[in-house]
Amino acid sequence: MNFIIKNLSAKIDNVNILNNISLSLKTGDVLAISGLNGSGKTTLLKSIMKHFSLNIKGDINLDKTNFNKLDTYKISKLGVYYVPQHSLELNGVQTLSILRTINKARDNIPFSELFKQTDEFINKMDLPNEILNRNLNVGFSGGQKKKIELLQAQVFNPKVLLIDEIDSGVDTDSLKKIAQYLNSIKKHTIILIISHNNTFLNAIKPTKALVLGKGDMIAYGTPNLLNQIERKGYGQFIKTKAEPRAVCTKHKK
Repeated sequence: MNFIIKNLSAKIDNVNILNNISLSLKTGDVLAISGLNGSGKTTLLKSIMKHFSLNIKGDINLDKTNFNKLDTYKISKLGVYYVPQHSLELNGVQTLSILRTINKARDNIPFSELFKQTDEFINKMDLPNEILNRNLNVGFSGGQKKKIELLQAQVFNPKVLLIDEIDSGVDTDSLKKIAQYLNSIKKHTIILIISHNNTFLNAIKPTKALVLGKGDMIAYGTPNLLNQIERKGYGQFIKTKAEPRAVCTKHKK
C-alpha cells in the first residue's frame, strides 16, 4: 500500500497554514512529525481528513484512489483513522456502543470476536473492565482517554493511522503500553504521529521524520533528525526562503 501527498497546501480564512507538503509512505512506515507550536502539524493531519475549516489544494492518494473529490466520510471508509489530541466526551453514549458502531461500519466481525479483542486490549492496557459500560471519555483520566482512542482505532482496523500528540497528559507506564501497541500493528498499516517526546518516539522506532516550520517542510529524512532536534533544538533547521527546506540525513543503525 502506498500513501502519497504531493504539493499539499492549506488555508484558513485565506491565511496560509501549510505550504507545498510532499510525502511518500508505504505500509510499515511510521512518520514522526515534529515542529514548534503553530507550525502546521495538526493542520497536516486534518488536511488529510478534509476538515471542513480548511481550504485545501494538492493531491493525496492512497494507492490509486485520489482524495480530491472525496469528503471526510468517504476518506474514512477507505481506511483512514484520526486520533485527535483532545478526545470527545459523549454523555449518554456507552463506550461499547461506539465500538459496535465502528465495527458495523468497517469489518463487521461477529460480536463475540469483537468482545474478545476488546477484552484482550483492556487487559493489556490495564483499563478497568467496567469502562466499556461508561459514557465515552466522561470522567476518564488522560491516559484512559488515549487508550480508548486506540481501542476505537483497533476496531476500525485502519490502513492509515493519524495520531495527534497521544503522549500528551499520559504517564510513563501508559506510554510504554501505547508504544508496545503501536509496535504490534505498524507492520500492517501506515502511521503518521505528532509528538514532542523523543523517548516515546524512539520506543516506536519511526522510519521517517518530518520537521515543520511555519507550514513549510524545513526537514524531512530519517529518524536521526529527532536526535538532532533533542541535541540542538529546531533552530538548526530554520532556513531562509532562498535556501532548501528539505534536509535528509543518513540513518545510523
